[in-house]
Amino acid sequence: PLIAAARARRHRLVPAAAAAYVAWVAHAAMDWHWEVVGVTMVALLAGGVALLAVERSEIHPVPSTARWPLLAGSVALTVCALVSLVGNQALFAGRKAVAREEWLKANEHARRAETLLPWSFEPHVVLGDAAAGAGDRERALEEYRQAVKVDGRNWAVWLRLGQVARGAERRAAYKRVHELNPQEQDLPGEP
Repeated sequence: PLIAAARARRHRLVPAAAAAYVAWVAHAAMDWHWEVVGVTMVALLAGGVALLAVERSEIHPVPSTARWPLLAGSVALTVCALVSLVGNQALFAGRKAVAREEWLKANEHARRAETLLPWSFEPHVVLGDAAAGAGDRERALEEYRQAVKVDGRNWAVWLRLGQVARGAERRAAYKRVHELNPQEQDLPGEP
């Protein structure tokens, strides 16, 4: 991409795209930014601009019939990213509230995260932790069961369920923990 950018430097988009690409390369060489998918995708797209500019003698604007659908798609992706960001912030705030034993705040943050991140099991874990910390075993059990429904392959969720459940459900939960994580020994609360 840098060689292509040097060859196509007279095109109006290439200098900005090359600058973005160089900034990413510099950061990736020194830090972990290459692991961030959104940042890496933008850098690869910026590098692609230079490659395309070399291939074509002139950059053609996006046809007017494609502009509105592309804009709508961009807006939709932006809204999804913002909802996910706010949901994750609420989730992290809930975890911190659990660590500080602020059960009501943890519950409030986790409910917001649950609304914004309906595909995630993690809000249910925070809700279960807050309920368990507040002494509401039944609600904790309900939330951990819901977390298991959302992601039944997470051994830590099964462990939490096993710690709160009783009888056959407790034994089955610990059995599932050992199936998913056979290396784990001496689990807390194991019957």
